[in-house]
Amino acid sequence: MAALTVRAIVLPVRDALPALTRARAARADNAAAFWGAAAVLALQLAARGRLLPGLSAADHDA
Repeated sequence: MAALTVRAIVLPVRDALPALTRARAARADNAAAFWGAAAVLALQLAARGRLLPGLSAADHDA
């Protein structure tokens, strides 16, 4: 398999969420729509209090 160079944009979460949710609603690129749907689901879970923040033994998000 040959190496492939792709463009990417790095955004903080506060900037990425609106862009992803718009991409989901606009039926944009399949990958963007998928991550937009995942973002919406995460927001819904957070709004319902279904996410429990924590840290692993190595101080990583868990």
